Amino acid sequence: MSPLENQDPNTRPTDDAAASFSEGDTNDDAARYKRLYLNEKRRNDQAKSKNATMTLQRCGRIIPKMVSLFANMADINYQAEQHQLYVAGKLDADDLEANDEAELEHIKKQNARSNATFLQLVYFVPNLEKELEDGDIDRAEEIFSQLQTGSLAARSDDISKMRIAVAEWLNKAYPQERALDPRTREGRRIEHNVTGWLLCPIKYDWKDESVRRKLRAQEEGFNFTANFCIYALYKKHRGTMTTPDKGFLKSALLVKVIKQFVTSPESAQALDLEALDSDSTDDENVQPTLKMRRTEGGRKKKTNNKSVSGIHNVSKVTPRLIAYSATMLLLSLSSAPEWRVKHAGLNFERFYYCIVDFFEAPPNEVKKKQRHELLKWWNQQIFPLSFTAESSNAADDTMALLNG
Repeated sequence: MSPLENQDPNTRPTDDAAASFSEGDTNDDAARYKRLYLNEKRRNDQAKSKNATMTLQRCGRIIPKMVSLFANMADINYQAEQHQLYVAGKLDADDLEANDEAELEHIKKQNARSNATFLQLVYFVPNLEKELEDGDIDRAEEIFSQLQTGSLAARSDDISKMRIAVAEWLNKAYPQERALDPRTREGRRIEHNVTGWLLCPIKYDWKDESVRRKLRAQEEGFNFTANFCIYALYKKHRGTMTTPDKGFLKSALLVKVIKQFVTSPESAQALDLEALDSDSTDDENVQPTLKMRRTEGGRKKKTNNKSVSGIHNVSKVTPRLIAYSATMLLLSLSSAPEWRVKHAGLNFERFYYCIVDFFEAPPNEVKKKQRHELLKWWNQQIFPLSFTAESSNAADDTMALLNG
């Protein structure tokens, strides 16, 4: 308890009163009050500094989900600035220090991606732009360091939770197969029939025993990590090489992962994989997340409302949220003993940016429209009530009635 908390508020020293005490003041009461004031002020300053640090770290926890899983925040700031100067004509190709045309295009693409990342960052970190405008390099480094600390902590928590959750979901869905150990990812990947199937590229028929044998033996022409069009990402875990975009990123398992991250573990647990994979979910919403759940006794039980969507005001599914969740799913299906960029032929960083670019860098207007529709589908699954409200024409219909 603070030494001043038992004092009458009217007798506590104010800033003006404390300032009037000189070092030579011989009054015992005045000297005592001055010491109390200075001690209290020091504690308050320390508390403010700690709270500011914790606030930045808390803001940083949303970064891997909604901003970037792999990018260093200081690098993002620099590359975004490079992009903005280049677009404004204040930098030319020579300033980007590329050795050849291919490297120049790579740098331009990377800087453009970083600029998009930076725009997401300033959205989720209040007053960040204002802080950076002051030009204080030391302060900027401190801010990015604290954000990075929060980001890494959130990623670590999610990895641990998903290792357990994915094992429990798959054990329940496929009880006839060897149970996955929630405590470790050892024994997953191609060694296990279910995780091997889900990680298998759709170019191979995993149900064919001879194909499975050749994939496990790594025979020529049978590359288990040939591409990222894997069964785990497809609706009903079915995909074909003739129409590889059909059902892509509509996996019921992926819906559960995003529910786990954004709404609540309870909402993810409540969703049935088979129900999610029914044909009706192409055009209709899945069951909305409920604020209250009934227990077996019929009584209502509140769920934990401290979700990511509530804490960080996340109200829609974005390409980067899908990319993050898909990467966490990929890791959870693998046998990687710990978080790393590459493991056993899987490159998680390339996978992540592949999904990001799928949405953010479509090759033409047709693909752009298709992927916009896919995002609408995702928002129907995760935020059905918000999506319905935003897409409603109620206001237009009302005005048409009143003005008709």
